[in-house]
Amino acid sequence: MPGKQSEEGPVEAGASEDSEEEGLGGLTLEELQQGQEAARVLEDMMALSAQTLVRAEVDELYEEVRPLGQGRYGRVLLVTHRQKGTPLALKQLPKPRTSLRGFLYEFCVGLSLGVHSAIVTAYGIGIESAQSYSFLTEPVLHGDLMAFIQPKVEGDPFYEDFLIWQASGQPQDRPQPWFGLAPAADALLWGLLDPHPRRRSAVSSIREHLGRPWRQREGEAEEVGGVEEEAGQ
Repeated sequence: MPGKQSEEGPVEAGASEDSEEEGLGGLTLEELQQGQEAARVLEDMMALSAQTLVRAEVDELYEEVRPLGQGRYGRVLLVTHRQKGTPLALKQLPKPRTSLRGFLYEFCVGLSLGVHSAIVTAYGIGIESAQSYSFLTEPVLHGDLMAFIQPKVEGDPFYEDFLIWQASGQPQDRPQPWFGLAPAADALLWGLLDPHPRRRSAVSSIREHLGRPWRQREGEAEEVGGVEEEAGQ
């Protein structure tokens, strides 16, 4: 029937879009294109860096002061420039455990991310010696945030209660800390705490709720999961 055919058209289109997104690993087409462009830029950067490697022994250029850290794949040393005396951190990766491409990848990713104020700055100097590849960064002499991370932290019972309430959408499952919140506050916090990162609201969404009441007035309708319920029911 003509009417039936027109109704099914949008459904099939929507199903096609869903299957296409699944085929992209959950990425949108725009995100995929951005990732491909970033990969091309990184490849160009690696090719250029391979041509500009400084071929020398590290101790010819820098004097070792002390080790800053060591891991399975390499070590980080505090060094000073032999002529200028500038303190630097030198990451050294032994060739038996590191391919040239692997080194260039880490080196160039570090250069790209190092422009961020919260990330250690990497300098555009890559060194190839007989036994290792090395690159230089600003020295971090007072440790990093890894020292404050507690492994295997127990789950948050308050968030688990929230997830139960979110899944059911029933007023009786509202956790005690959420009692008395206005619908606008519920909507804001539901968005910020969504367990699915792609559906989670941006922090900037808080601006839309500034100046709005956070406490629910007596007798005001309560909205749960998009359905309004009378407060107290």
